[in-house]
Amino acid sequence: MPFKSNQSISAGKGIKTWRKRDCTSTLWNPSAVNSVYRTSRGQPPYYSATGGTKDTTSRSGWTFHTFTDPGTLVIEGGQSKTSCEALIVGGGGGGGTGGAGAGGMRTTSGFTLAPGTIPITAGEGGGGNANAGGVRGEPSIFNHPTSPITSEGGGGGCGGPAPATTNAAGASGGGGSRDNANSGQPGNVDPTGNPVPAQGNPGGQSSGSGHYGAGGGGGAAQAGGSSTGGPPGGANESGGNGGNGSANSITGSSVHYAGGGGGACEGQQPCTNTNIGGSNGGNGGGGHGAVRGPLNTPNAVLSTVGTDGLGGGGGGCAVGNYFSGNAARAGGSGVVVVAYPTS
Repeated sequence: MPFKSNQSISAGKGIKTWRKRDCTSTLWNPSAVNSVYRTSRGQPPYYSATGGTKDTTSRSGWTFHTFTDPGTLVIEGGQSKTSCEALIVGGGGGGGTGGAGAGGMRTTSGFTLAPGTIPITAGEGGGGNANAGGVRGEPSIFNHPTSPITSEGGGGGCGGPAPATTNAAGASGGGGSRDNANSGQPGNVDPTGNPVPAQGNPGGQSSGSGHYGAGGGGGAAQAGGSSTGGPPGGANESGGNGGNGSANSITGSSVHYAGGGGGACEGQQPCTNTNIGGSNGGNGGGGHGAVRGPLNTPNAVLSTVGTDGLGGGGGGCAVGNYFSGNAARAGGSGVVVVAYPTS
């Protein structure tokens, strides 16, 4: 009878176990390869980055990180990535009677992302106030160590009828207030009034007093629209449209950002589509301006907020005689998107 050794059986099992552990835990486990296999051979670890919302599939051959709140892009290991891209959009301003300006929109490309940390700020939208005027949006910042970029917040819509406040100027300017014959406010300025690199457009003017609508807020691609109006009884009153935003495809799809908010109107004739014009928010997340005639008119239109993550300006609302649920609206928050080649 052949002799069978328990030791040989155990040895066979031991060899089988060793091979399974070796293959699954060392040679083919990505994290093990990155931390042990490559570094033990003097090779750099694979490139790894975290922060924001990471997307590796929506844009072929690229990875991008989207920040809609303050955060940090953390880059570990690997050689530096070159030919990188970023989109920076500031927070939209809040509506007054005039539509609010959109947050600034800037892009950059061709820079390098090396291992390290990059603080990122996505600006909040400003609050709406029909009487005093809307609040300016907050800036968004891509704090790259060698080439930082700031996109300013959008200007608040002018309130009242009242003179414009310092909040009304911004990356894109707020629209002039209803019934006040004031001009739209300038774009491409910081909170102190100093000029900044091009990133927006001025707001639209209010064309007169006596049943004239408010101007629209400026957008990234277009100035805010001017209002119309006049006697009899504001039958021709219309708020200015918000300026259109600009399209960008950093995420793999074409998206419009930074549209201005629409200006308000408040005619004394019934609100219809033929005698009181609407005031649409600009393409790119701008809010719609309020439209109303006599209280509780069926065709009255509520104002809307700027869209978060697009930096749209808030829609304006006329002062006094509000119908239920209407108010000057807040601007949308900004966004920072950072993209780099995957391979």
